[in-house]
Amino acid sequence: MTLAPYQRPGLALADEMQLPAAQQLAASALRDRLTAQSAAALGRYVPWARQSGSAWLTISPVDHEVDLYTLTDADVAAANAASHGDEVPWVAVRTPQPVPPALALAAWDDTRYDLLAVEGVYRADDPSTAPRIEFLYWAQLHDGFGGGRGSLSVAAARLGGDLVWPCHVHPAPGRPEPALPFTVVLAAQQAQRSAPAAAGLGVTIAPADPAPASAGIAGPLVLATACATAAYLVWGSIRPTHRANRRRR
Repeated sequence: MTLAPYQRPGLALADEMQLPAAQQLAASALRDRLTAQSAAALGRYVPWARQSGSAWLTISPVDHEVDLYTLTDADVAAANAASHGDEVPWVAVRTPQPVPPALALAAWDDTRYDLLAVEGVYRADDPSTAPRIEFLYWAQLHDGFGGGRGSLSVAAARLGGDLVWPCHVHPAPGRPEPALPFTVVLAAQQAQRSAPAAAGLGVTIAPADPAPASAGIAGPLVLATACATAAYLVWGSIRPTHRANRRRR
């Protein structure tokens, strides 16, 4: 595995974004600790979109991938001690669904970290047309000596996810992009979580982890679900006006 130079998280791999030497030391100490624990490895993930306000901006071409590792407060403390007081420069929380922006900011209030970026990611070994989206909430070390000493695990719990450490790697050459747009797949996943509300549409929601045999129909099914959901919401918004106009005739 070829590791990219350590750099500020959530941004493209570029020389000008490399971390200061002191933070490089802390990052190396944490990487060595986590890679020695085979159970800590969660797999490689590919960034698909980056959140900007309430919108999601597709990342194309993909400028980085990440290897995710399970992380604990004890791991962070041990890496900080091994680097003679220099602190781990970034951490992250992986969630199964997006959280409100205000919560994403406030979750880190008692810690030494601040929210930096939010990415929608998928597993590199997911071959489906519509890979399952997970969400990576990057947090960078607070500037200066401010910030609290609260538990990072508590911050992860507030976000409804798992504390992880993402390690940048260069993108795999020739990796194909998902066939369906990010926003279409995200809409289908959110419809899946509110399946009772969509039941009246007669739409069959794709399972969260479709069996390999169903991979060939996953794309059309997701697209149909997203389109039907959108049509239902639009009709719900215009129907009251339509009725009012009829009464005035």
